[in-house]
Amino acid sequence: MRRLRRHPWIVNTAIVLLGLSFVALGLALRAALPHRPARTLTVALFLLAGVALAAAGPVNLDCVVSHEPCKTAWKAGQLSWQTDGHMWLSFSGQLLLAATPFALARALWPKPRGRGVHGRRRYGTRNLASSRSRSRTVAAASLTDWPSASTSPRFTSGP
Repeated sequence: MRRLRRHPWIVNTAIVLLGLSFVALGLALRAALPHRPARTLTVALFLLAGVALAAAGPVNLDCVVSHEPCKTAWKAGQLSWQTDGHMWLSFSGQLLLAATPFALARALWPKPRGRGVHGRRRYGTRNLASSRSRSRTVAAASLTDWPSASTSPRFTSGP
């Protein structure tokens, strides 16, 4: 830990590279995802998250905010703007990253309206009445053809 305090560029470089990896992922997804409006949202979320994280790298914290003396100084406004900047940039990057799986799932959805979930063509209310009447007919036929417990050899009692 002391080495990192003496050489903050190591952590800063790692944070910038992490952010740039999300930018690269966003650019790769632009070419890989199907052309839909959700693709634009997915790519934008990855790009913005990457830029926010990469920008948070060179903006150093004054101290570790999880420690009580530093937390008290931060709440009192005694720390530099870099601490606030780093915290807001990292928070926004994490928030944008949290939204990316949902946007990616929407971009990979089979149809814009969804298959079988929203559409009435295959599984909708139009077929609901006919499927209910078919299931009642099958259930009624199977109940009348079912052998009773007294005639079935499985339900005999004793040897």
